[in-house]
Amino acid sequence: MFIGMGGKEFSGVRPPALVQQFPTADATVEGYAVTLADIMLDKGLPRSHLQVIVEAEASHTESAWASRLPAALKHVCAPWWLRVLEDRHAHLMTTVPKRLRPGCPGVLLVNRARSDTLGECEHLQLVAGFNMDWETKLPDIALQPTSWRLSQLTAPGETVPAQHAEPSDDW
Repeated sequence: MFIGMGGKEFSGVRPPALVQQFPTADATVEGYAVTLADIMLDKGLPRSHLQVIVEAEASHTESAWASRLPAALKHVCAPWWLRVLEDRHAHLMTTVPKRLRPGCPGVLLVNRARSDTLGECEHLQLVAGFNMDWETKLPDIALQPTSWRLSQLTAPGETVPAQHAEPSDDW
């Protein structure tokens, strides 16, 4: 979810007489955006799924929205696995969904940077079982890199811990 607005949403596009009549309108509208963000977080939206940008001098205009559009698209259209890996970057492997369900597809993400053995692998042989035969063998599966970097997950102004900033953080 992306919430973007200007600090002059009301006053930037209204006649001065109307702005004088409603001097706290901009602060009220900004408060609504902050309240919406708080409600979404309280309802369980992970912080990594929410981005709020308030540009203090921006008004309610197409040009103001256009200036925020790249950030909105980057946040909303980021590959699905970026948000999953944000909380699990220290894990050797993880699945999506986190708890696999019988009969439903799932994805296994392997963090090659967390294993000397896997770091050199080009393929994995997947061995799976179906409650009766845990020796069912599936064909070799080529690893498909995601090119994920922790630096892609940080918000503007945040720093990447040195131990996670290296290119070896590929999944």
